[in-house]
Amino acid sequence: MSLTSERSPFGAASQGCIDMCIGALDGVHVRTALIGTSACARSRPRVLIPRPLPCEVLIKQPPRRREVNRARWINKNGKASINVQAIADSDRTFSWAAIGIPGANPDLTAYRSTSFFEVMRSVARVFGYFLVADAGYVDCEELLIPWPTGPSVTYTSAKGVFNHYQSSTRQAIECAFGMWERRWGVLWRRLEVETCFATDVIQATMLLHNLCVERC
Repeated sequence: MSLTSERSPFGAASQGCIDMCIGALDGVHVRTALIGTSACARSRPRVLIPRPLPCEVLIKQPPRRREVNRARWINKNGKASINVQAIADSDRTFSWAAIGIPGANPDLTAYRSTSFFEVMRSVARVFGYFLVADAGYVDCEELLIPWPTGPSVTYTSAKGVFNHYQSSTRQAIECAFGMWERRWGVLWRRLEVETCFATDVIQATMLLHNLCVERC
């Protein structure tokens, strides 16, 4: 999707209520066996991978140093996991993902640990574009989250109508995650590979998901 378009697909779908939106942001935890975590010191720069359509998907992997604190990978449910932050377009394809963040990090912390965080903030300040996200993030110039529930947030109130359209817009990333996990059986259980290679599995399946959506 071009940033120069007058109205994004998200804005059109919400009848202009959520205009200037260029993606839906959320995080998902992929379980891992933590095999070889302490010995995995591999570091790679960001990778730009061409897609079949005239655009690119950025799979960004934060550099990983020698990991000795295994507790950093244990999420709030007590399972070892990798926190994957991703942005989906209105067609349920991934336009950006940050892979390799330890699972103990909440979504907001994981998102702010990526270099894309500063890029998106600059885009919001200059062009006015933003992302939609759930209540696990904070409302700021580049993120639009729903109003907190309360007595004043009814279905017919202005805040309730806004939350309806915001939630409908945010479903793009939730549907993308659901389709992605359902499509690849390797994600149905924890990844029994070295943690540094688990990010390769996640990256490959996300790119294959995009191909399946675009060509089906």
